[in-house]
Amino acid sequence: MGHVVPGVLLDLPAARRAEQRPVAVGQWRHGNKLGVLEALSKNRSMDDRPDQLVALAVIVNAGRVLLARRAVAEDSLAWVFPGGKVEPGETAEDAAVREAREETGVVVEAAGVLGERIHPDTGRCLVYVACRLVSGTAAPSSAREVSEVVWVGSDELGELVPKGPFGPVQEYLASALDE
Repeated sequence: MGHVVPGVLLDLPAARRAEQRPVAVGQWRHGNKLGVLEALSKNRSMDDRPDQLVALAVIVNAGRVLLARRAVAEDSLAWVFPGGKVEPGETAEDAAVREAREETGVVVEAAGVLGERIHPDTGRCLVYVACRLVSGTAAPSSAREVSEVVWVGSDELGELVPKGPFGPVQEYLASALDE
């Protein structure tokens, strides 16, 4: 069962956040884009469409975070955290670990869910998972999906991700990249 990184709440509007207790997205089967947030607020299971949820691995090592350049950019998103769709029966944390290996060749361990949101440009429901590098050297493992990978510090992150990371991810990286 998943867990939430302490002190980080899900990205919900303030009125709804006040009613919520932090929960791990991995505890739920995942439905359509709005269904994830509805399930969190109604504390119910979602079994209808697990293919709609995308898990992203936020991998930090030696004060740098791993980014992957998509072979085909989606909207203005060329550089992203490694990730992909959550498969049926899989938690968001499991999917982030699997996708990191499939896309970049690194073995990681999920440390916890940082937050989730509906991406403003793509409309996809994203779950951000903090991960620790266990082994491997990052390199594109799936040329169909990833053309390049790079470890970046906070300055370079701003150049490659001009709109900046999602709030809870930015907060996590602010402390993790300073270490």
